[in-house]
Amino acid sequence: MKTLLIDIQKEHGKLAFLDGTRLIEVIYTKEDSIIGNIYKAKVVNVGKEFAFLDIGTGKNGFLQLKNNQNLKYGDSLIVQVKKDSIDGKGPTLVQDINFVGKYIILLKSPFKNGVFVSDKIDKSKKDYFFNLANELCPNNFSLVIRTECVSAKKEEIQCEIEELIKKAEKILHEKFLDFGLMYNEDENIFYKSSLLSLLSCGIERIITNSKDEFENIKEIAEVYNILPVLMEKDIFEEYEINHKLKELNNKKIWLKSGGYIIIEKTSALTVIDVNTGKSNNKKKDNIQKTNIEACEEIAYQIRLRNITGIIIIDFINMNNMEILLDIFKKYISKDRQKVIVVGISKLGLMEITRRRV
Repeated sequence: MKTLLIDIQKEHGKLAFLDGTRLIEVIYTKEDSIIGNIYKAKVVNVGKEFAFLDIGTGKNGFLQLKNNQNLKYGDSLIVQVKKDSIDGKGPTLVQDINFVGKYIILLKSPFKNGVFVSDKIDKSKKDYFFNLANELCPNNFSLVIRTECVSAKKEEIQCEIEELIKKAEKILHEKFLDFGLMYNEDENIFYKSSLLSLLSCGIERIITNSKDEFENIKEIAEVYNILPVLMEKDIFEEYEINHKLKELNNKKIWLKSGGYIIIEKTSALTVIDVNTGKSNNKKKDNIQKTNIEACEEIAYQIRLRNITGIIIIDFINMNNMEILLDIFKKYISKDRQKVIVVGISKLGLMEITRRRV
């Protein structure tokens, strides 16, 4: 059973996603997060590929420029926060304004038009949803069909689109004389965006230890036909999450075959080394078995440890290294974040990148 544990404290929250007893992903969230908020911003500095915008929070936001955008000091833009401030840097901003529902994402963007279908939807169903999205897509907006649409009726999708249009038009048509906050994504529920993102993983059960937040969680979960359970105890201890999190400090992870992987993080990239380890059998069949087993474990560890940026995997050398590409892609496809498998270099190293959240 896919279970979501929600541990809410005064100013922060921890959300743990389990498949059976296996910990798949952990998200940390904080009360002062502004991810998803929409602002009317003023341009204060412009470079060749980026601009800094004042959104009224005390730290200028960073906006990557697109399509030879011509901005100048004092220009006003409507933007949404993609990433919170980190290491003294201001928040990352985008002009693609997303309104997220259970089945679809309504998109208002100066750069994107049309409809898009989730890559995780089966190819045999993509044409149907592409045609449906074209039929239902409102003027001046774009639509992204989410994986959850597979289990939805056309009427449910249409109803959600109508609700999101009302929400978007109310926010975007508000008149702001100056600049500042137009929409607070999480309002008083600072963990809401994290909760919604994990609910898209097919969660079947929710357990929380927060009596104060139970009704808020219940209201969100009911949309997904889930009735949360209140357990007033340390649920991260009860389900041994804290112990599993401590294990993430280990660089060495043993494989069932007797082999192991070593994960080394540097400021520039992450290197993962695969070794045969305890196995005395160095024959090609055993080497291939170890590499294939490592593909699954590495994909799992990348998601669990939230490893981002450039990742280099040094598999054990074997004749047909190319077969590892398809195997690794199959396992990494379960990751919610965008992962690009670049390929295998002449030195036999697999190169991948994972989007920073």
